[in-house]
Amino acid sequence: MRQRDVAILFDYLYWLRDRVVAAAATLDPERFRTTAGSTSRDLRSTLVHELDIEAGWRERLRGSPREVWDNELDPEHYPMAGVLREAWSRDEGLMRQWIDGLSDEDLVTRASMNDLDGYPMWFYLVHVVTHGIQELEDAAVLLNEAGAPISDLGFLYYADARRTPAS
Repeated sequence: MRQRDVAILFDYLYWLRDRVVAAAATLDPERFRTTAGSTSRDLRSTLVHELDIEAGWRERLRGSPREVWDNELDPEHYPMAGVLREAWSRDEGLMRQWIDGLSDEDLVTRASMNDLDGYPMWFYLVHVVTHGIQELEDAAVLLNEAGAPISDLGFLYYADARRTPAS
């Protein structure tokens, strides 16, 4: 996998996230904090969990010490979708900067840090993206149940919206 491919996958993840968070912002704050249904977490906890996973994996893969990446964000610190969006926007900047600095060679190098061993870097990055897709799809289900429907979340909808060239 090439660096550009990884960058596109994360761009898709952030496009998907933006659509989900925009729909979440239409809910009143109480509904944002308590919406639960057919998934394992409520809406806010689902979204905070995904932010936590992205930030934690980035720091883990960068080789940061365990105390930097092995902690859990508290959903209580994100009372409204806007607060979460601001934090996620800052984190997105850090992630994009880090990904932009990776080379194709970095991506095929086997990670051997922070208890990771055996897989090339791109495997872990694809894991972060696919985990995010799953969590954001769960959030979309919760939004639909809360009366804030969201659809057309697939990768080709993203490609059409972004006009991402196949390269």
